[in-house]
Amino acid sequence: QYFAQTLSTFEQPFVSGIFTLSSHHPFLVPERYKGKFPEGKNPIHKCIGYTDYALMRFFETVSRESWFKNTLFVITADHTNQSALEEYRTGSGLFAVPILFYQPDSGLKGLIDTSIAQQIDIMPTVLGYLGYDKPYVSFGCDLFNTPSEKTFAVNYLNGTYQYFKGNYLLQFN
Repeated sequence: QYFAQTLSTFEQPFVSGIFTLSSHHPFLVPERYKGKFPEGKNPIHKCIGYTDYALMRFFETVSRESWFKNTLFVITADHTNQSALEEYRTGSGLFAVPILFYQPDSGLKGLIDTSIAQQIDIMPTVLGYLGYDKPYVSFGCDLFNTPSEKTFAVNYLNGTYQYFKGNYLLQFN
């Protein structure tokens, strides 16, 4: 709840970010929450339960703030983790993470788009959503205003470059 309370001290408008480690190795849940979340098949599962709970509490707290309904929340991950599912143990699966855009007073609620996206698309998407019309430099695209057939992703893993577009994956080492 520290982050939720800290946000309320900022002068508006503001931008803020947080990087959490609760779903990273060594997969520790705070002592007072031990045993509260299912263990699952992998050590990360109980941490995902805790992260879900922490997000719920965060949104319960910030939903009472005056700035809540006028805020665009962006939630994503930096990578996937251990998985029992084969599709996440591949070059493409290791980078399959969600990007969530949530603005309480908008039509963004409940929309699901499975287009290819990457973290560098966040900035141009947020700027486009805010109606920012000044020039800027970005390697990403505005996901709300770019047709899915024009989106792509590029990454590098263990000596291999990967380019994703549509249903295709090009790898080069």
